[in-house]
Amino acid sequence: SLHTEEECVLGIVGNPVLLPCLYPDLSSFLNFSIEWRRNDEAVLRSLWKEDGDVETWSLNHVSISTDVLSTGDLSLTLPSAHPKLDRSKYSLFLFAGENQTEPLCTVSLRIAASFSPPEVMKVPSEENSTTYLCHSSGGYPQPLVHWIINDSQEPPNGSVETQALIDSHLYNLTSHLTLNFSSPATVSCTIENQSMNETLTSKCESLSGARSDPEALLHINHLCFCLVRRRRDPQGEAGVRGHVDLQHRPVRGGRPHGDSRVVLSD
Repeated sequence: SLHTEEECVLGIVGNPVLLPCLYPDLSSFLNFSIEWRRNDEAVLRSLWKEDGDVETWSLNHVSISTDVLSTGDLSLTLPSAHPKLDRSKYSLFLFAGENQTEPLCTVSLRIAASFSPPEVMKVPSEENSTTYLCHSSGGYPQPLVHWIINDSQEPPNGSVETQALIDSHLYNLTSHLTLNFSSPATVSCTIENQSMNETLTSKCESLSGARSDPEALLHINHLCFCLVRRRRDPQGEAGVRGHVDLQHRPVRGGRPHGDSRVVLSD
């Protein structure tokens, strides 16, 4: 019987991805063919003849195992995950004497990439206000951004503006926090990539000292030092079947990305 339960696989940008499909009864066929499709487009076709000869055609260097008959492993390997493949649906069809209208396997592909640790800095602002900038780049999909003041307070409404710009299909994110009061003791910026179950936090602490030197004070009051904390949440990694490269386990998730330029207000 055909197994058509849809699986979900997470591919990490730049790494190979394996889309699983097993069918152990291939040895019973004298000649047959398979076709992997991405959405409605064929990306690989293979034909096994009675004399043992195999003919294969593929797009973009995708491939399957060379010992399909002995293993029943029809899994498709993509040489490199790319954001443009995000939310693609891959289906395998088996043809053995009659047309097959239902896929043997269906795999939903999600794509993700880690962001760089966020950089937080205090920037020049208007009098009677304080502005901080948080920047992170090279990730996918579009992340969530969280600011925390003095380790516990959320920013006031309207104080945060975030821009997510796409460069080579990856997101570069810049967020500004503007406060209408004096510099807080600490400001934290967190980049949350839900698809990767990854949270990156930089904490910026204002420094004090050298008050007897006005010139030194001018510079010190505009310095921050940042502590980067990286967290991977194992909770989201259970429950989704599929295979990726050995360095990355599949996880649940994937947020739809927006337009190429997104402005958000908190």
